[in-house]
Amino acid sequence: MLIQRRFLLFAAAIIFMLSCVIIAAKNVYAVNLKSFILKPVPIPKNNPQTKEKIKLGKMLFFDNRLSGDGSLSCASCHVPAAGFTTPTRLSLSYPTTMHWRHTPSVIDSGYLKFLFWDGRATSLEQQALGPISTPFEMNKHIHYLTAELYEIPVYRKMFRQVFHAKNIITPEMVAEAIASFERTIVVTKTPFYSYIKGNKHAMSKKAIAGFKLFIGKASCIRCHYGPVFTDNKFHALGVPPLHLTGKTAKLVAVTRHYFTYVNAHLKNSNKIKRDLGRYLITHKKSDIYKFATPSLIDIGEIGPYYMHNGSIKGLLNVVKFFNKGGGNIPNKSKLIKPLHLTLKQEYELVAFLKALDGPKFHITAPKLPHFINK
Repeated sequence: MLIQRRFLLFAAAIIFMLSCVIIAAKNVYAVNLKSFILKPVPIPKNNPQTKEKIKLGKMLFFDNRLSGDGSLSCASCHVPAAGFTTPTRLSLSYPTTMHWRHTPSVIDSGYLKFLFWDGRATSLEQQALGPISTPFEMNKHIHYLTAELYEIPVYRKMFRQVFHAKNIITPEMVAEAIASFERTIVVTKTPFYSYIKGNKHAMSKKAIAGFKLFIGKASCIRCHYGPVFTDNKFHALGVPPLHLTGKTAKLVAVTRHYFTYVNAHLKNSNKIKRDLGRYLITHKKSDIYKFATPSLIDIGEIGPYYMHNGSIKGLLNVVKFFNKGGGNIPNKSKLIKPLHLTLKQEYELVAFLKALDGPKFHITAPKLPHFINK
């Protein structure tokens, strides 16, 4: 009886250790390690994956003809070698304009419930068409694009094979193809993923200490949890604005005024000096200055600029920003408070964040078809 009881206690302890990490420290969170295990990307029933559709989506992703003057493709801003983002503070923009936000990475975007910093898209299909027609991004009328694609023999044949539609290419087909390709852009191997699967040597001692801070004293896990480390919610952090001057400042202001007026219909949009974030979509005052919680997978590879406006350079400075309790805005999230981390702990946290990086992406741009078969 005693042996049986000891065995049951031992078995319970093993199961507990496998499923949870408990750290004896103040403000500690019990974390189910299984919750970090990456599952296959969710595929919508109305847009099943096929090899042919993914191939078509990849071609469209790299095709400059998706922009009005043929100068930009999706890959111009979502550069594979740069972690599918742009290594600049602000995203690239259509000639004569300026963007006003940093480029979000496409990596693991198939797991996200909201796309764009303000969450205005709720699917990759919806997201794919947005930048194509936006004046300060690719500036292409979507129906002009579909007409143009139809006149390219190779594209016409591929769309017919993928979607079984004769004599037509629709915006929805373009969106579904691009989204299918984007769902293949996933990081499946990181030191952290290996660590939670049992390889206790996959992360350095510094990174392990950083993980303990992440789920403990630093409280990062309150917003960054799950396989891709996001709560899929929106928070006001008080991120510092960019200090721009000259023509750049004027062009960014034009974009901010335009976007604010079109989305929130504010008559005084030209007086708005700061990105209102999620408010522009929901029109709720409680959403002013709130932005989507990004995934942390490959966070070290998508730098050096971070936050919705690219205003913070380097992961260490991001950690310092949160360590001091974020910035100063009226409706700052109650979750954002001074962390009182030491410099050593800041570096440990950075080490853990880098343990979320996977191998570099090596994606070759496809050969694009011509109007006339060659």
